[in-house]
Amino acid sequence: MDIVAALIVFLFGNCIGSFLNVLTMRLPAGRRASGRSACPHCGHILGPLDLFPLFSYLLLGGRCRYCKRALSFRYPLLELITGLLFLIVWIVLGPQSIFEYVILARAWFCVGAFIVIFAIDFEHFLIPDRVVLPAAGIILASNLIIDIYRGTFGLDSFSVLALVAGLIGYGLIWAIWKVSAGKWIGLGDAKLLLFLGLALGWPGLLVAFFVALASGTTVSIVLLLTKKKTMQSALPFGTFLVFGGLVTILYGQELWSWYMGVLGFAR
Repeated sequence: MDIVAALIVFLFGNCIGSFLNVLTMRLPAGRRASGRSACPHCGHILGPLDLFPLFSYLLLGGRCRYCKRALSFRYPLLELITGLLFLIVWIVLGPQSIFEYVILARAWFCVGAFIVIFAIDFEHFLIPDRVVLPAAGIILASNLIIDIYRGTFGLDSFSVLALVAGLIGYGLIWAIWKVSAGKWIGLGDAKLLLFLGLALGWPGLLVAFFVALASGTTVSIVLLLTKKKTMQSALPFGTFLVFGGLVTILYGQELWSWYMGVLGFAR
């Protein structure tokens, strides 16, 4: 692995993480994503030296340069996580050709959307339409580009199968939402499954859903045993769906092959 290239990818991920921080803070409050960044305490507009991802926080000791009040650790944490995930995706996909770099950019976009959805749903129990619907549209367009490049058209093309997977996922959650009158699950999870279906295709969506169920069940059991939650407590299922989507991007094919082998369908 080229150390210099890896460092560039990591720093690029840090910069994207800085922008994702803005989205996770402003979108739940109904604010525009555009506009200058400011200190959340004193409101002072931040200068260029205050906005270097990760490093500004460390150099300033985690405090605002102007009012000296402590800044939330979520800022460098999200930037660090984004940088690491971008680096891991780059290593796992190992792009060589131009087309493979297009696939890498698509995967990075999905990771960025996953991070925003995870953070907002975890904190606010909300999956904003302003994130998931534009993301679904962009991924749908990228699927069409993939099919055009490959010269694959028809009902068995990637874009069609991914669209069918997304619609099935949306329909499943919509039915549960409708039957339960919104008590068991939110409609935002249905829109998220539409996005995941478009992003992961089939059987990728199934892998992500199983990973989400397994991780959600495990976390729920741990929280119940430690008495951090009760049977009546709600958990943001979107966070587990996003986790399942991330795992699928990295290791979906391997997990599906393993599962088929367990069922005796492996060749």
